[in-house]
Amino acid sequence: MSSSSPETCTIFISMASYRDPLCLNTLQSLFEMADHPDRVFVGICQQNDRSIDTDCLSIHHDQELFDMWVKNHVRMIRLSHKDARGPTFARYFCSLLYQNEDYFFQIDSHSLFVRHWDTHSIHMIKTLEPYYPRPILSHYCDMYDNYEQYKENVPDGYHVTTNMGAGVDGNGIPYLLGAKYLPPLSYPRHSIFISGQMFFAPGIFVKEVPFDPHLEDLFFGEEMILTVRAFTHGYDVFTPTRPIIFHAYTREKEPKYWTDRSISQHNAQQKVFYLLHMKDTPNDVNDNVNDNVNVNSNVNVNSNLKEWDQFGNGNVRSVDAFYEWTGIQRPWKEPVSVRQEIFDLPLISYDKWQYCQKCPVKKNFPTIPWSSSSYGVWKLVLLLFFIFLIVTSLHYFLFSKRYSHKIP
Repeated sequence: MSSSSPETCTIFISMASYRDPLCLNTLQSLFEMADHPDRVFVGICQQNDRSIDTDCLSIHHDQELFDMWVKNHVRMIRLSHKDARGPTFARYFCSLLYQNEDYFFQIDSHSLFVRHWDTHSIHMIKTLEPYYPRPILSHYCDMYDNYEQYKENVPDGYHVTTNMGAGVDGNGIPYLLGAKYLPPLSYPRHSIFISGQMFFAPGIFVKEVPFDPHLEDLFFGEEMILTVRAFTHGYDVFTPTRPIIFHAYTREKEPKYWTDRSISQHNAQQKVFYLLHMKDTPNDVNDNVNDNVNVNSNVNVNSNLKEWDQFGNGNVRSVDAFYEWTGIQRPWKEPVSVRQEIFDLPLISYDKWQYCQKCPVKKNFPTIPWSSSSYGVWKLVLLLFFIFLIVTSLHYFLFSKRYSHKIP
């Protein structure tokens, strides 16, 4: 938790970029739309074909803005696109550029920022910090197409995109489903999953949950590993009350690392199975998770355990506690069931959550009246009320019939 005041807090932005022409726009937007660009620092891992791709710092729409902030506030690692090994690999290099800023903000290089984004983000985190020592804001962001309408002002009642579900790909790797639009609450909404395209966290996250340089070519699975690792290190995830950035999805005409070269995710996929406890023992990781899984049996899992645990789960909470908290059942298979009442929960003191394995969360699950989690209680109350009406009516009918002959 940052001890700095909102007026002095610094933000480090991690931005992985693969041959992305929108990197320029993203960099311009984040400084132009910030209230305090002097307290924003950016770490970019750029992976370009230098013969044809435009460097993120070579063209600037606003030279004055560039001279004021970009020159002194952007740190950059440049790699050849031939050396790229997927988003997790690039995000590791971005994390090396972190210099103890108060907050860490991971984004993609095709994002646009709303006005006052830095002030809003810090305010939401500060709202959560009295209840949760390690809060994270994260979600799949709204689309680029909606940016112009909301970039200067977000109206009250704006429905915020919220991640509420997960799926499983053909290799048995869990991934996040698309977000749903939900009406905002007065505080950041409880969530479960961390999105790779947008998450805002205390800066200490970079040191407590260090980024893994050994997840080569992993795409699906990146966010689920990050989610479980953060949870076991004591972090809680929330959806912002308002949009902070807008994201360019698909980008069909832009180059992708998986089309520029052949990729191999086998070793990284085994680590997904291991960290998510999708197998009972490390040796079982070499076995197929199901008939559709193709795991590289040539990898010596035991020789990798030391490195896997170095960039592995924490000891604040257990992986089993994650499954109990989320309601997700193992083995992972479609359809993945997620405890939906989580998204209706009020803010409550961290100590009352009882996240540990000895104190199952289901025994201390707070509810909101008329939310999905208390719906059964209200049904019982209504049932008892109707029974009371029926009994009262029958009593009145029988009483009236018995004594009606005495009435003159």
